Amino acid sequence: MGKLIKNIKHEKSSLIKTILITVLFFGVNVYFSFTTDTYATFKVGFNIAALDMLMRNGRPIVGAIYELHFLSGLPKESFYYISTALALLFLTFSVWLYQKMLAKHGVSENSRILVSFASIANICVIEYFMFIEKCGFMLAVLFNVLAVYFIERFFTSRKIGFMAAALVIMVLAIFTYQGTIALFVILSLPFAFKYANSFKSYVINVVSIGICYAFSVLACFAAFKYVFKSVRVSAAIDWAGNIKNVVYGVLRYGRTTFGVLPKYV
Repeated sequence: MGKLIKNIKHEKSSLIKTILITVLFFGVNVYFSFTTDTYATFKVGFNIAALDMLMRNGRPIVGAIYELHFLSGLPKESFYYISTALALLFLTFSVWLYQKMLAKHGVSENSRILVSFASIANICVIEYFMFIEKCGFMLAVLFNVLAVYFIERFFTSRKIGFMAAALVIMVLAIFTYQGTIALFVILSLPFAFKYANSFKSYVINVVSIGICYAFSVLACFAAFKYVFKSVRVSAAIDWAGNIKNVVYGVLRYGRTTFGVLPKYV
C-alpha cells in the first residue's frame, strides 16, 4: 500500500484528469435530491436505518456508516453531502487505480483513463448516485477494483498472499453492497488472459477469479442466513425462476441494450 501511495504522487497528471472526468459526469449530485428510500431513512433516523441495513439488506458496512453518522450527532441532511463527497472520492480512486494497472501494458494515458471510466463509472452507476447511501455503493466498487489489483498481482507472482488479500477484499465488497461484485469478474478477465502463457495457466487464472467470487457469495449467504437472518438473503431461492429470468434478460436486453445504446451493442 505504501508503494501505491508513492505512485499517486508521481501520477499527478492522470489523477487530475481522473478527478476532472468524474466531477464532470457526477459532480451535479452535490445538489440535494431525494429518492423514496431517502425519505424513509430521514423519517426513521440513521440509527434505525443502520439496523435495517444490517438485518434486512445484509449490508453491515453501510449500516456501520449510518451508525457512525447517528453517533456523530450531525443533522440528517449533512449526511447527503458527506455521502456524495465520499462517493466521488471512492469512484475517482477506483478509476485511477484501474487505469494505473492498464499503464503497465502500454496503453496511453488518455485512452486508459477513458477505458477505465467507461468500464467502472458506466451508465449503470448513475443509478447508485440517486440514493443517499451512494458512498457505500462506491465503496463497494472500490473494494472490487482493489480485489482486481491483488488478483493481478497473484497472476504475476503466484504468491498466495495476494490471492488471500483478494478474497478478504471481495468479502468486504459483498458485505458493503452485493450488487457490485460481478464487476470484479469483468475487470479481472482481461488480466487472466494477458498473464496466461498457456491454456492451463489461463484456466488457473479464471478459476482463481471464480474462487474469489464464489467465496464472497458463500460467505455472505452463510452469514445472513445463519447469523443475522437477513430476510432478503435467507429467503427461499426459486432457482428455476431465477434461471428463467436470467435467460430472458440476456435474450431481451442483450438485443435491446435497455433502449439506451444501439441494438445488439
